[in-house]
Amino acid sequence: MTRSHNHKLAIEVASKLELPVFPVREKDTTYINKKTGKTVTLKAKAPYTRNGFKDATKNIEEIDRLWGQNPNAAVGVPMGPETSLLTIDIDNGPDKVGMQTWENTGLIVPDTVKTRTVSGGLHLIFNYPTNYIIRNSASTVFGPDVDVRAYGGYIVWAGSNLENGRYEYLPGHSPNEVPFAEVTPEIMAYLASNPK
Repeated sequence: MTRSHNHKLAIEVASKLELPVFPVREKDTTYINKKTGKTVTLKAKAPYTRNGFKDATKNIEEIDRLWGQNPNAAVGVPMGPETSLLTIDIDNGPDKVGMQTWENTGLIVPDTVKTRTVSGGLHLIFNYPTNYIIRNSASTVFGPDVDVRAYGGYIVWAGSNLENGRYEYLPGHSPNEVPFAEVTPEIMAYLASNPK
């Protein structure tokens, strides 16, 4: 079996990092709904699988099956208690103010795994705090364009190629170079105040 770059990455993340993976769209896909005649667009980063992140697996045979159906799919990884990971997703790009929002908090980020997103934003990846239920949220915890990817959410993993670019670890911040940090008490104060 010939495996694409993203397919190989999925196997590497599952086997070396022991994280479950699932395929997400590497580009927008548009089609006409035969019943309604309306145009439907499935956005890049949306799951290919029916159950989304709930279909994530570490089983290599299942990964081969999933990426066999969608060989160029990017690699999605669930966040939350299942993976013991939480991500602060700082959006950047046209009409996005995530970097400014984050700077305005004055919060200091400990040395942790960090990813540069396709848009130039950041993923700050932490250990998921035990004894808390922290849910996925968008622009509500830290402010505009800073999202929390936790229980009920997922991220595109570093190394994934999408049609418009690649997710990459920041130099010196891959899981081979730095551990996933614990959430600091200052960051936890924001997360714990998140309305359920």
